[in-house]
Amino acid sequence: MSKVNYDERTIKVDDRWYSQIALSDKINEMLDMKDFRIAKFGKALEVLDKEMEGAEEVHVVLPEQTVIRLNKLVSKSSRSVGDYIREALKIYLRTRAL
Repeated sequence: MSKVNYDERTIKVDDRWYSQIALSDKINEMLDMKDFRIAKFGKALEVLDKEMEGAEEVHVVLPEQTVIRLNKLVSKSSRSVGDYIREALKIYLRTRAL
């Protein structure tokens, strides 16, 4: 699966980040140039649409010490604060009996 940046609502294709509009523009540009090799861009658009469908923003309030530690973690990686919070929520929810 392509890498999705949920914070920016973008997807990575060929080492470049595209929004839904940018993907649509890229596909139209390729078709205008009679370049019909649009499958990977079309698939990326489908994946991004599916991932963002029904997505909702969640605001989190964290204790200061947690924020400090989280910011240190983020500064040493290529991931965002949102990535770490989403991952923590997924792990938490998987371990809970619903």
